[in-house]
Formats: sequence, structure tokens, C-alpha cells
Amino acid sequence: MAVISFDPPPVTDISTAMFITRDDGPAWCNAFPMPTVKTATGKVVVDPYGIAELIRLICGWFDIKACGVEAVGARPGQGVVSMFSFGKSCGHVEGVLAAMLDVKFTTVRPQTWRRHFGFPSKSGKAPAVSYCRKTYGDATLQLPNRRSFHDGMADALCICEYTRAVVLKANQTETNAQLPNDG
Repeated sequence: MAVISFDPPPVTDISTAMFITRDDGPAWCNAFPMPTVKTATGKVVVDPYGIAELIRLICGWFDIKACGVEAVGARPGQGVVSMFSFGKSCGHVEGVLAAMLDVKFTTVRPQTWRRHFGFPSKSGKAPAVSYCRKTYGDATLQLPNRRSFHDGMADALCICEYTRAVVLKANQTETNAQLPNDG
């Protein structure tokens, strides 16, 4: 059984990851860069077919019990075209998940999962990277052929851990509450 998560990519960083971890704890976890494709004009965009292929592969390995997606929105100072592209990327992720998973995905605001881990507000990406390096030392937090740790992968891992700890636990509690009483 597994939990997966997605941190949809902003326009400036198309390589944001999705993360998988076992639902009973961090025994195994791995990150995958967001699948992308180059358009005829040379622009790199999220590849919904690549996401679908990766989901098929993951579902072949694991029984997915929960999925978390960072809830994102417009940011001040971004142009109309870039916000449209960002929204389209988020829509690709959510559309593929809705079509392919047997579980509903849960959206979580960055402030919510960051507060869960005790990260100071407005502290940037460094606390997530630091937390993931300490907690999941063997987790993949680097893109191929890169030396630095990727904050999008760290965010995706934190969203995954939040989903496992909070959302999956709540789902299991609801399921248990619906079971008939044996007494």
C-alpha cells in the first residue's frame, strides 16, 4: 500500500516532483520528476500522457491508498500567460489523477502542510529540504545530472508525508466508523 503526492509545477520550474511512500511509514520512498514534453515551439510543458504512464507504473507496483496534491493559486506579479500555463499544468495533474486513481485525491494548502511540520511562515523552501534530508536521508531529492537538492521534490515528499499522517489516518477512521458493530 502506498501514498502518492504531487507538487504541481510553477511555470518557472517545470521539473517539480511527485513522491511515493508506503502508508505505514517511510520504509520506502522515491521521487519522480514531473513528466514533460517539448512543444512544436520549443516550450517545455507538463506531459499528461507521461503522468498517466507513470501512474500506471506506480499502480502496478502498489495499491494506492491516498493521494495529496498541493492546492495552488495565482501569485502576485505573475502575468496572464504564465498563470494560464500554470493552471493548465495543474489541470493536467488533477485530470489524470481523477481519471486513473480509485481513490480521491486531497488538495492541501502549502500553509497547512508547512504548519504540520512546524516550518516558520515565510521561511522559504530551505526548511522542507532540511527536514527531508534529515528524516529521509536516502530519498531521491535531486534531478538527474544535478548536484543541488530540488526543493520541489522536498515539498512533494512533505505533502506525501502529510497525506499519509493526516489524510490517510482520517480516511481509515471514517472507514472504521462505518463498519457494523460486532457487539
